[in-house]
Amino acid sequence: FGPGGQGDAQSTTERFSVNLEIFDTNFGGNGILYNMSGSWSQQDKIFNVGLGNRWLFDRPIYGGADFHMRSTTYEDFTLTDVPPIERTVGGGLNLGFRIERLWYAQAGFAGGYESIRYTPAFSKARIVSPDPLTQAAIQLTVDRSFQAGDLAWIAGSLSQDARNHPLYPTQGYAWTADAKIGL
Repeated sequence: FGPGGQGDAQSTTERFSVNLEIFDTNFGGNGILYNMSGSWSQQDKIFNVGLGNRWLFDRPIYGGADFHMRSTTYEDFTLTDVPPIERTVGGGLNLGFRIERLWYAQAGFAGGYESIRYTPAFSKARIVSPDPLTQAAIQLTVDRSFQAGDLAWIAGSLSQDARNHPLYPTQGYAWTADAKIGL
């Protein structure tokens, strides 16, 4: 398919990744939830950490925080001489509570921030056509695909889980309605 096409893709047998996850849903018997996870491969490096409590201030109020870092190399994007590397750093805070009048449905609110950066900051498109108009369109595609920026967001959710078992339910239902808006 030419430069940037699927014909340049490598075999998945040439990939190797290592993943590690540590979590607890009742740390120290206090109801504190924590999780740490990481993944490493030649193309991607990911680190996540989160901390929460489902019973804040001796009330059925949930609170939590999370933080993540990702580094992704777009090695299959062949329209540039140097593959772009995306670095994302972000986190969020969330708060939730049970609504007794809605059969103990859970309402939640969250907010967060992400910073996305690319290395190199400006990628020059590889010359694939002698036509200047075509080359300008390719450069525009590269420029729009890798724009650094910051994103703040807020989210809300309403959910209910009325199943008879958390892992192996045989009856009941679960539903979630959520929305997330970037600012």
